[in-house]
Amino acid sequence: MKKLGQKGVLLSVLMLSACGSNPSSWTSYTAKQDELAKFKEYHFASSKKLKNNGQLHQALLHWRIIASLDPYDLQAKKEIDHLEQQIDKKTSVLIQQVRKNLKAKKLTSARKSLLRVLSLNPEHTEALAMLRQFTGATKLSKGIKHRKVVTLPAVSKKRALNKDRKVTQKSKSTPKKISASSRLVAPKQKKNDDIRIDQFQRLYEKRQYQALLNKAEKIETDQALPQLLLGWLSEANIVLAQSLRKQGRLHAARSHIKRALQYPDPNGRVLVLFHRVNDELARKLFASGRELLYSDIDQAIALWEEALKYDEEFSEVKYELEKAYRIQKNLVSIKKAN
Repeated sequence: MKKLGQKGVLLSVLMLSACGSNPSSWTSYTAKQDELAKFKEYHFASSKKLKNNGQLHQALLHWRIIASLDPYDLQAKKEIDHLEQQIDKKTSVLIQQVRKNLKAKKLTSARKSLLRVLSLNPEHTEALAMLRQFTGATKLSKGIKHRKVVTLPAVSKKRALNKDRKVTQKSKSTPKKISASSRLVAPKQKKNDDIRIDQFQRLYEKRQYQALLNKAEKIETDQALPQLLLGWLSEANIVLAQSLRKQGRLHAARSHIKRALQYPDPNGRVLVLFHRVNDELARKLFASGRELLYSDIDQAIALWEEALKYDEEFSEVKYELEKAYRIQKNLVSIKKAN
């Protein structure tokens, strides 16, 4: 019988500790690992098939499921990055085609390209905004084209005589007097109700999103804002949030998403983005805390406590925090002893 080396001894100890006193625990552990492997194989095969068919977004979803189940799966991370890059390239080419088609007034081909963009990335903000404008424009043009012309019947002699009599009676009646106070009140109400939506539309179309938000903050009215303007403000916050997210400025991105949540969100798109940014913030803080654990334990604890604010169910953070609290307690007792 061969002697076990240091690695062999260590491995056997780990296996025994994993099994515990009950041998059935090891069988349950292996059964769970087999289930996990089967689950991964299914999603891997599904993503491969979808990718070959050109359904990149659906393939990406399968890889994201694998990554959420096993955050340390390097292949999943690699595939997610690769698919996201492919989607970005294809959508940018399609958006350019949409712009060309809109300039050439080829509305049907522009609409098809927009739908192709959204099939690759259903959360593509620019495509969604363009589609909203496009559908609004087509509805308006259709309404003008297909408007029915109603011809009124010819006025009979009796009707004409009765009309003349009514006019003379009205002219004899005394006109209503308008008080000075009512004249003063009317313009104030008009001022309060009037929101120059065309000014906001120009900023939105020019993609001056920050200027749009700044202008909206200066609105002084008790009236409800138009639905169209609310949609632009929501979209402006989302676009700015996504830009900041790409730059790694997650706190600033989160504040814009919180503003966007104040506006109607029928598809729940903003809420999904909010959860994703929270998840990224928690993971970033977790990684920063790990780096500081043995150099500045107090700072590491502070970072992990902040991470739990963004993701309360982050099990790894909870485990590391418990360990850090014990280390901190021991350090305090050592200092007191000295």
